[in-house]
Amino acid sequence: APLIAAFFDMPELTLISRILFLSIVLGAFGIAHTAVLFRHLMIKERAKIDFFSLSLACVITLVFLYLDFGYWALVANQLSISFFGTLFRWIFSPWKPNFSFSITPLKEMFGFSSKLLIAEIVNSVQQNILSFMIGKHSTRADVGYFSEGKKWADTGTTFIYLMINGVAQPVFSKDISDKERTVKILHKLIHFSVFMSFPVMCGIAFISKDFISILNIEFLPCVPIMYIFCLLRTVYPILTLYTQLGTALGKSSFIFKSTLLLTIAQIVSAFIALPYGINWVALSNAVISLIYLLVWHFYISSLVPIKLSAVIKDIFPYAAVTGLVFLITWAATYRLENHYIAIIAKVSLCASLYLIIMKLTNSAIFNEIIEYLKKALNPILENIKK
Repeated sequence: APLIAAFFDMPELTLISRILFLSIVLGAFGIAHTAVLFRHLMIKERAKIDFFSLSLACVITLVFLYLDFGYWALVANQLSISFFGTLFRWIFSPWKPNFSFSITPLKEMFGFSSKLLIAEIVNSVQQNILSFMIGKHSTRADVGYFSEGKKWADTGTTFIYLMINGVAQPVFSKDISDKERTVKILHKLIHFSVFMSFPVMCGIAFISKDFISILNIEFLPCVPIMYIFCLLRTVYPILTLYTQLGTALGKSSFIFKSTLLLTIAQIVSAFIALPYGINWVALSNAVISLIYLLVWHFYISSLVPIKLSAVIKDIFPYAAVTGLVFLITWAATYRLENHYIAIIAKVSLCASLYLIIMKLTNSAIFNEIIEYLKKALNPILENIKK
């Protein structure tokens, strides 16, 4: 904590960091429960955990803001998410700890899991290193613009990532030796990923200027950052699928090495781009990330028979429809000056056009989602009728 405070020349960060680090301890008590929920595909339970913990954390944050605690509201938010997340994992998970202990499973898993652990630590460093670098070599305002732009792009990605991550690895792990089945599942998950990611991430980019103008007009310089990261996130869920498949195939060594190389490449590219401004830092980050995605594709294609042309074929229809929808919507709404009306009009028109085109083109993923929703809602509707 003192090193972080010294790095940014902000003494108050010592206490803030020490309190924030408690979230690591709180989160550790729910790791085993998370693994059980993940392994047994308890998606509904995980959704409830996320919903309840985030809702309660938001309430606590709003109370802190109302009482004028300033940045401590953000600290309270992080600690609340960790505490309630762990609490609800204990409530919803069927597994409960006992007092028996055996070191044998640890020995068996250490070689594989230790590399994944180090890769996750390196990935966390990579995700946050750019803000540190900008904070050291640029202004605090630039840090705020960069962090704000990246934050809203990450927010849009989070729920897509949770849906994919909660299903991909357990599904891949079943009968992993059947490569044809694995490729079919991978293609289907790619279809689902881009079906969601293209309209959502392009939508966030599309309304970003109106949205930021409503929140705080002083943060408008973060809009180009949002554009860059939102466009990158349209295809980045595919990387999640590749890494989950790599984990299911037991390729923890490649995950560790590739993550380490990505971090080094991101740091080097940021150093080169920093003198030209934060927009170039974001752009260099996006370019390196796309190269990293290609590296993962070619590695996965060496393990299972999946071609780059086939993946592009999976992506193209959703990218084309999204582009057409946003072009029509822009033409219909670009003269709107009221930010609230502009957001409502853009979101409504984009969503309607996208779903109508998916229906008219008889999209398989769209039809499957509709069928799933019907099955999920039928029991609820029947209970209401009773």
